[in-house]
Amino acid sequence: MNKRTLSRILVLAAVLPSLTFAQAPVAPAADTVKLEAFTVTGSNLRAGESTGGVNLRVLSTAEVEQAGTGSLYSFLKKIPEVGAGSLGENRVNTSSPGTASVSLRGLGANSTLVLLNGRRVTPAPFAQGGTAAALGTTQFVDLNMIP
Repeated sequence: MNKRTLSRILVLAAVLPSLTFAQAPVAPAADTVKLEAFTVTGSNLRAGESTGGVNLRVLSTAEVEQAGTGSLYSFLKKIPEVGAGSLGENRVNTSSPGTASVSLRGLGANSTLVLLNGRRVTPAPFAQGGTAAALGTTQFVDLNMIP
């Protein structure tokens, strides 16, 4: 880089920041709308895939006790929304023996949000996918860890 180019760059670097102060301040809008409190939740769905509301079912302690099942996994097997093939119970020969997972609406166990008392349940520390393709890449909530 020669001296002429360097001097031009230095002059521009000194002059350009001062131009930002020469701008007129933006007046605030007169009809500002004040929003109420809202909650943002995340999802693994890409934007635009679903536009309508999603059905939500809250299961109470009374429902679980009335069902008379021995575990949460057994209880979820009886719910129509869960559907066939969307519950997984790993016993042996998998990366996570003794775990149980749930997959709602075909999204997969790692994309199913499990809430307990309104709070997110974190994935089990050793829960990993049981298929050879997903070995070690899929984390899920272990239903056997929920009392």
